[in-house]
Amino acid sequence: MYLKLFSLMSLFVSISATSMAYADESAPVTFSTIRSTILVPKCVRCHQGPQAPDGIDLSIYSSLVSNQVFVAGDPANSDIFVQVSTGQMPFGGPKLSADEIQAIHDWIQQGAQNN
Repeated sequence: MYLKLFSLMSLFVSISATSMAYADESAPVTFSTIRSTILVPKCVRCHQGPQAPDGIDLSIYSSLVSNQVFVAGDPANSDIFVQVSTGQMPFGGPKLSADEIQAIHDWIQQGAQNN
């Protein structure tokens, strides 16, 4: 009984902590967070290094800028946001969660700074 209760409580805490990482729209979202929690685990398998499609290396901020994958302050006109929010990317892999998509939206909305 106690083991089941402990397991359920642990699961709830884990889910809550993950959701809270992206939940506060007023808190600044950093490129470092986007890179480490979304881009590296879900995108750089394909989008990294010289073999990256169209040269878009999502592990390097300067590549995002030079390839114009975002319009700072305008998620709706940012390719990276449109691609993930419509489910076109990641191609061949698990789609991003609503919280992950919201985090990318918020980062772009806040100016897509390299921080």
